[in-house]
Amino acid sequence: ANLLNAYPLMRFVAILASAMPRKVSYFMASALSDLAHLLFREKRTWARENISRVISRSPESGETKALARRMFRSYGLYWADFFGLSGRFARAISGLVRVEGVEHLRRALERGKGVIFVTAHIGSWDVGGAALSATSGLPNFSAIVEPVSKESSDYAMTEMREKRGISVIPLGKPLAIGRALRRNEIVFVVGDRLVGAEGVEVDFFGRKTLFPRGAAYWALKSGAAIVLGFCIRQPDGSYVSHIEEPILLDGDDGETEIRAHTQKIATVMERYIARYPEQWCMLQPLRSVAWRGA
Repeated sequence: ANLLNAYPLMRFVAILASAMPRKVSYFMASALSDLAHLLFREKRTWARENISRVISRSPESGETKALARRMFRSYGLYWADFFGLSGRFARAISGLVRVEGVEHLRRALERGKGVIFVTAHIGSWDVGGAALSATSGLPNFSAIVEPVSKESSDYAMTEMREKRGISVIPLGKPLAIGRALRRNEIVFVVGDRLVGAEGVEVDFFGRKTLFPRGAAYWALKSGAAIVLGFCIRQPDGSYVSHIEEPILLDGDDGETEIRAHTQKIATVMERYIARYPEQWCMLQPLRSVAWRGA
């Protein structure tokens, strides 16, 4: 039920997915996702609640339920490709991912202060990171990652990502973030779910929601640009990585800047999530202002 905390099972799945044809791993992932949708009532409830916010329908509407089920499948395909990156899929990454807007990223790096690269739980953030790390002319690529609870599983996931050229910065290690930005590197963060107590209130699909403040905080502190990007799965199994123009913080009022630019991040995310709601793999509750202090 919790693959990431079952180390032997995770290693077995990684070996299996890296060896089998991608079509087979996708078939298996889809079947297991349908089973998970049936068994995990709480996850199913939150998937419907989150999708209902996006499409402005009741959580019990037929459209919401259908999209929630597709969301589970998208999450299964995410894991199929995550483990598949250990094998033949990784070797074919440049042919399977088309990166659009890399010039925005290069322009942001010309400032010499690093880049905070922000994405959401949509499509495959790990595939997008692997594609960027394989793009010539870009500096080192680090990802801020929330550790899983089992140390052996956490080590294995870190090892997999680092083999793909993605250095891992555990959540809560600010010195490592600062050092990477001072080296004019790219620091990657998934920024549509608040982990921890401190968040910034934004309007997200018409509701007040708490978003992580880290991206805007570090941009203000270091002078780094914020660049948003999203790696979206296509019907044929390929991906397109869309990179947005840089967001620069240049104001004097720190908290005002952090709030304003976190809202900009949320607004860009809304645009992609509204376009690809079934690929938004958000199976946890979004934190509202009512959660503050909980």
